[in-house]
Amino acid sequence: MVIGDGILTPAISVLSAAGGLRVNLPHISNGVVVFVAVVILVSLFSVQHYGTDRVGWLFAPIVFLWFLSIASIGIYNIWKHDTSVLKAFSPVYIYRYFKRGGRDRWTSLGGIMLSITGIEALFADLSHFPVSAVQIAFTVIVFPCLLLAYSGQAAYIRRHPDHVADAFYRSIPGSVYWPMFIIATAAAIVASQATISATFSLVKQALAHGCFPRVKVVHTSRKFLGQIYVPDINWILMILCIAVTAGFKNQSQIGNAYGTAVVIVMLVTTLLMTLIMILVWRCHWVLVLIFTILSLVVECTYFSAMLFKIDQGGWVPLVIAAAFLLIMSVWHYGTLKRYEFEMHSKVSMAWI
Repeated sequence: MVIGDGILTPAISVLSAAGGLRVNLPHISNGVVVFVAVVILVSLFSVQHYGTDRVGWLFAPIVFLWFLSIASIGIYNIWKHDTSVLKAFSPVYIYRYFKRGGRDRWTSLGGIMLSITGIEALFADLSHFPVSAVQIAFTVIVFPCLLLAYSGQAAYIRRHPDHVADAFYRSIPGSVYWPMFIIATAAAIVASQATISATFSLVKQALAHGCFPRVKVVHTSRKFLGQIYVPDINWILMILCIAVTAGFKNQSQIGNAYGTAVVIVMLVTTLLMTLIMILVWRCHWVLVLIFTILSLVVECTYFSAMLFKIDQGGWVPLVIAAAFLLIMSVWHYGTLKRYEFEMHSKVSMAWI
């Protein structure tokens, strides 16, 4: 599923960024947007063999500037259009929302899920960051900026309900539109790079455990051990990314596929975390139970909503995951059988 995330993140991120062209240049067709997105994707995957050592220092400033920008635009829109949207922080409105709409409101959680997908790309390869860095960044920067950004978009949509399809780009003030478009495109590339790097790292670890076919692994940095490049996986990811970008009729289908991948990754992560708490950290069973129940209540709620999106694009990550799982299972089975044969056929030194 993480490999599926590595395919869908570049596709939806770059396509969303390219889609911003239509707001200021309305005569541009959807085909041109897809073409621009494909060109960016091909360029991104073509430079992977150089590694991120030389440009890696730019990633943090770009993402930091991105969050400050969307937070500032959010504050501007709240102030200009409708300050009453801040009432949404009250849980009462969530209760009323579900009470009024029934099943339709429940299935809408599949779309709401997309408001938190993407942030996991910031730290997709956790081995590169200490825990405190993740905690501080998410609590102090990511969460407040996302709340302000979405509140601002909500305020804008209340004033301009017909702009709901392109709310983000349309809510940007005209004077800062193009600088914001450049920052958004750069942030999309950084997010894509994070998930691509994470996929390379994941494949390398699976390779070390005998769970993945042998592929060439190239170290792109003399300073950082974790910076690697896997040529075969790189080109497979590129082909699948282009197929997803060009193959889907609309962006919402890619969004459904992306949301399905992320929510299943979250579920599996929670279950693995439970095992670690029991077997490695030796936590008290009460603490494990509280953590598991609280996490699964939230994640299973979103997962149940995403089930309604399976036929609307949600099937893509399931097919990708099934294909990779089949390849890995067959390879691991063969590796075990070979090991058993070698052990069985081994000649002792005493016999020699």
